[in-house]
Amino acid sequence: MLRLFAWAAAVLAVLLLSLGYTIATGGGQPDATPTPPEASGSVAPSGSATASVEPTPTATVAPTPGTPLGTIEIHGHESPTFGFEPSAVTVTTSGWYTVTFVNDGAIPHNITFADGTTIAASGGETATGTVFLPASGLDFICSIPGHADAGMRGAVAISGS
Repeated sequence: MLRLFAWAAAVLAVLLLSLGYTIATGGGQPDATPTPPEASGSVAPSGSATASVEPTPTATVAPTPGTPLGTIEIHGHESPTFGFEPSAVTVTTSGWYTVTFVNDGAIPHNITFADGTTIAASGGETATGTVFLPASGLDFICSIPGHADAGMRGAVAISGS
């Protein structure tokens, strides 16, 4: 019986967080960076992320957007646990990339990169934006309160080859 109450409390907390996010954003989807023209390039996902520090925006300004070197597709979900698939991505070159975020969950999620770039999507929706990946790579999280702590963390690394 106690487990049933704990489960119900967890579900209620997620629903209240989702409702608060929807009200705070006016019920709409936050704007993502405009989608640049399609570009060729490949991105290969690899193992799981080992990021342990929550990313924070930096004062560094990324270069003016250029032609994307490739596309990264990342899925977000909350079932069976909160997370990103893939949570670790490796690309070969530093530069601009198109990021397609597919929210496979039922509640709003986002990808917030350490440089402050955020791409958000409501449950069941897809959003696209661009991000500059420096040679050091970038960590990312879902910045909705509690989601990163529940497992929505990842990283993009540059292989340098």
